[in-house]
Amino acid sequence: MSISKKNIPENIVNLTDRGSYVNARLPWAFVLLVIAICVMPFLLNLIGVDFGTEKHDPNASLSSHELQVISLRGAFEHTILEWTGFCIALCTAFLALSSRHLTTQLIGTALFFAGCMDAFHTLATDYLIETVADNHNMFPFTWAICRLFDALIMIVVLGFFLVKGVNKLDANLKVVVSVSFLFGLLAYAIIHLSATSVTLPQTMYPDALMTRPYDVAPLFLFIFAGLVVYPAFHKRYPSLFSHALLISVIPEIATQLYMVFGSTALFDNYFNIAHFLKMMTYLVPFVGLSLDYARTNVTLQEAYQFNKTILTVAPLGIASYRSDGQCVSANETIGTMIGTEQMLSQNFRQIEFFKNATLLADAEETLSTGVDKKREVHVTFGKVLYIECYLSRFIINDEFHLLLMIHDITNRKQAEKACQVGDGLSTAIYKNKAFSCLLGRVEKDDFYGETEFLTSSLRKLERDYLSAKTFPFFSPMLALMVMTDGVSDDYFPPDKGMLHLFGDLVLNGIIPVVPSALTKEQMKLLKQKKDEYMFVEKRLTENGAIPTPICSVSEYAKILNLSIEELIATPALLAAGVPPEIKQCDSTPESRLQIWLDSYHVRGSFDDRSLVVVF
Repeated sequence: MSISKKNIPENIVNLTDRGSYVNARLPWAFVLLVIAICVMPFLLNLIGVDFGTEKHDPNASLSSHELQVISLRGAFEHTILEWTGFCIALCTAFLALSSRHLTTQLIGTALFFAGCMDAFHTLATDYLIETVADNHNMFPFTWAICRLFDALIMIVVLGFFLVKGVNKLDANLKVVVSVSFLFGLLAYAIIHLSATSVTLPQTMYPDALMTRPYDVAPLFLFIFAGLVVYPAFHKRYPSLFSHALLISVIPEIATQLYMVFGSTALFDNYFNIAHFLKMMTYLVPFVGLSLDYARTNVTLQEAYQFNKTILTVAPLGIASYRSDGQCVSANETIGTMIGTEQMLSQNFRQIEFFKNATLLADAEETLSTGVDKKREVHVTFGKVLYIECYLSRFIINDEFHLLLMIHDITNRKQAEKACQVGDGLSTAIYKNKAFSCLLGRVEKDDFYGETEFLTSSLRKLERDYLSAKTFPFFSPMLALMVMTDGVSDDYFPPDKGMLHLFGDLVLNGIIPVVPSALTKEQMKLLKQKKDEYMFVEKRLTENGAIPTPICSVSEYAKILNLSIEELIATPALLAAGVPPEIKQCDSTPESRLQIWLDSYHVRGSFDDRSLVVVF
């Protein structure tokens, strides 16, 4: 399934979208294995192992047919090694062309034509392609030409991406076909020139230090690529595939070293080692690309499961529809509101919900124009619901789809009807700092005990008017307090008074807070001066006046030589001052609140006291 991308740079989703440069590396064990394979033949040579093609015993009694077969043993081994490398290059190319990234496609194409040059080398030396030059010179010359072509084509392709980048290119079939044609034309020209040349230069010098001087140029090119081009490309386009290309330089260089300084004849020890290692130069990128695809598949599966889980548990109801109106998917939230089976089984053009809520016209317009739509709808699905509907268009497999998102705003609608009206106030205490926030504004700001009746103006019930007087609170909340003016007037003005009120509620054991450990000096000080912040008030009951201990946070702060703001900022220190008389009282916070409301004394306080605390 292909999903359209909007303005996503190719270098961001490079190669196979595998993440960071650090994570786009093959395991060190694999790198060490490649190095070991390159070095092992040389070490085995030191202990007497010879990988050269075995010569037949001239004293052996063999038929003419057997002698012919034995004489071709080296050619058979050479053909197997070269053709195996070509097949691996072919598989790598097909795998790369299945990628959606231009970099991977063109690198795969380059590897394919490099393999084609090796195939030509094999066919020419096996006389399957008609040539006019002597085979003794054709073998090493075409080998050197193919190696030079292999090095140059990779340097040119990777260098092109490093210089030009990918953003300026379109990853389409036209670019791939054009570059493939160019590579193919170049490969054919080299093949034709080599096959039709009557005389070819001497390329092997058995007695020299460099037995194959024509292989020196590819050696230096591979060294340059390994030190400059491949590392820069991997850093620019990190992936397992680009890292495998970098690692493939190891057998590339080893191959050239064996040929330049070792091989003195066709099918000798170093000749066969070099051809085996050349096969490894195709195998390493193939392994890297295969692992890249495997990781991509795992990543996509994880992403699919992740997105599926998010859609399933999302608080928004989400459904998607094809352009013909048939539902494709619906999550649990929309199923809870409307019914999943109903959504999945119906075409949105036949759903009454769409018709009655005038969503049908919005959906058709969104599908045709791509303009997102939002509508607030009042519907009934067994119960009255207020919902916000969002409509958006997206593309999958070149087909327009409609995305419907439903947000249940019933509670918000009901809350709008519960905006503060009249006297009293609501306030929130911040969790991490000593500040309070008023959640509503009373009718008149000069004093909190005044009220205007709802019947004084119809405007009092209008949504905009009520919303303008109601303030949201988005920070972590320590406590929410809603009170009548009988309490708010006693703690006027509210900007500091609400902190004072919160402190009194904690100190009188109404709001439970885990106390912090006091120092010995603080404990001794509070014990000595307890009477300075705890007062005994007489609470009138049916049984007469009952002495009741009441604590004052302002006096408690003075004893600790702190401001009320500093004390509120550390509620645990505040709770540590709750006296034993209150702690040991066998009562609930609710009953202590009622006792405190009946008992605390403020001069001039005469109104009714009602207080709701959410902590």
